[in-house]
Amino acid sequence: MAETAELEAEILDTVASVLNLDRSRLTPELTTEQLGLDSLDLMKVTFAIERRFAVNLSSYGFQEVNSLQKLVHLVAGRLADKKRQV
Repeated sequence: MAETAELEAEILDTVASVLNLDRSRLTPELTTEQLGLDSLDLMKVTFAIERRFAVNLSSYGFQEVNSLQKLVHLVAGRLADKKRQV
C-alpha cells in the first residue's frame, strides 16, 4: 500500500510539473476533463512518465486514461510487469 501511495505522489508531482499545475489541487480522482487536458497535454504527461519510470505506455490510447487514478494504475501495472520479467 505504501508503494502505491508513493507511486501516486510521484505521478501527481510529474503531472503538476509537466503541466505547470498547482500540485496541492491534484487528486487521483480528478478526470482529464476536469483538469482541462487535451491530447497534447496527455502526450506530454505520458512521455514524462515513461522517462521517469522507464515504462512504455504507448500501447494504451489516451482515451483509456481519463483520470489520474487510471494513470496511476496503468503505471503500477507496467512496473509490476517489468519486475516479473527480471
